[in-house]
Amino acid sequence: MGRQLSVTALNIKMQPIEGERDYLELFNMVHRGKFISKIWGDNHGMIGSCTEDGGLIYGVIYKFFSIDPDADWLNSLEVEPVDGVPVPEHLKPNLRRIPYVFSIENHRLFWPKIKHSPSPRTMKKLFEGLFSHESIEERFQSIDVEIETDKEKLDDIFSRFRAYRKLEISFTIPNGDDLEAEEEAFTKRLRRQKIERLHETYGSRRGIEPDVETKAVMSLATKSDGKVLADGVTDDGSIEHVESTNHPRIFRLDYDPYSDGVTDILIKHVSRLASLLAGKRGE
Repeated sequence: MGRQLSVTALNIKMQPIEGERDYLELFNMVHRGKFISKIWGDNHGMIGSCTEDGGLIYGVIYKFFSIDPDADWLNSLEVEPVDGVPVPEHLKPNLRRIPYVFSIENHRLFWPKIKHSPSPRTMKKLFEGLFSHESIEERFQSIDVEIETDKEKLDDIFSRFRAYRKLEISFTIPNGDDLEAEEEAFTKRLRRQKIERLHETYGSRRGIEPDVETKAVMSLATKSDGKVLADGVTDDGSIEHVESTNHPRIFRLDYDPYSDGVTDILIKHVSRLASLLAGKRGE
């Protein structure tokens, strides 16, 4: 019987980009360098494998605990602390494997929602940490990682608001995506000023009524290039708080669990999904 695999995505943007091979170099540097990124607490992650074929980069992300090898242990049977337990620092417990596939042309990374899979926020934090290594920052000028959000769902939520008490918009310049006319005009204006990132906060007790330009920035931020935090005023006067990254874009792919491997399913669909997210053709 067929099943569905849920898949989410990140937009990984390099500025400036000399060619598509830059992304392959980036992933190879992180993988070969064995870079590790802290996610939260004792949870860490790294790129466990990295293969390029047909315009796709795919492999496995390792998520694990990184513990203090000098810390005391607990004997739960005796309910007594134990010190001096030798644990090699290079051995990491609680390993989880998460397959991923990255479209080089459209710079989108996809991974499945399976047991122990990281949330979009966790994956964003993981890759931001991996790309913050000194050698990466020396080689590449700017790398931004954004969560792909469900723009249609967010547009529906925003349409219920007659005004806003507060708007907070974070935005990074798009990289090669097809844009609407207002979005393109705004992006060109930022590029002329050599602006790579924008963060704006608006507030009004009387209620903000966004103009065409502000709506264009909101559209960009909720599409692939940032996030929007809003306190919206509904028709009955109540205030509703919305954070765009709480609404990730989720694709559901049909598959046969008895014959299809998860990585194979991702490879089969990623090029189409990445083109869709980049706005290059309809679904």
